[in-house]
Parts: sequence; structure tokens; C-alpha cells
Amino acid sequence: MLLFISSCKTNDATPDPMAILTGKVWQMDEIRYLQNNTNAYSKRGGSTNLVSFDDAIIKFN
Repeated sequence: MLLFISSCKTNDATPDPMAILTGKVWQMDEIRYLQNNTNAYSKRGGSTNLVSFDDAIIKFN
């Protein structure tokens, strides 16, 4: 009888939320905003968007 036991090392440390936020450049999937005192909505790749934010990126420092 052969018995093999295998294990892997896991990182149980909780990632730093600030490092997650600042470690990437983000693209908006959807945005709700106020324009000329009117609520507006835009969805990435949407065909009915009044304003396109498809090329917009957000970087947190």
C-alpha cells in the first residue's frame, strides 16, 4: 500500500484594500451621473448612451 500526502502553502493574510485599489488602472462598466441637473446613466459598450465613457480609465494614487 502506497500513501501520498500532498499539501500546498496558502497565504491566509487578508490583502490590503488600498493596495488592491491603487495597484490597477480601472475601467468603468457603468456610471450614473448628474448632468445639467438631470440624472444620466451610461453602460460600457451600450448603444443608447448619450455620453460614451468606454475609453475612460480611473487610477487611484
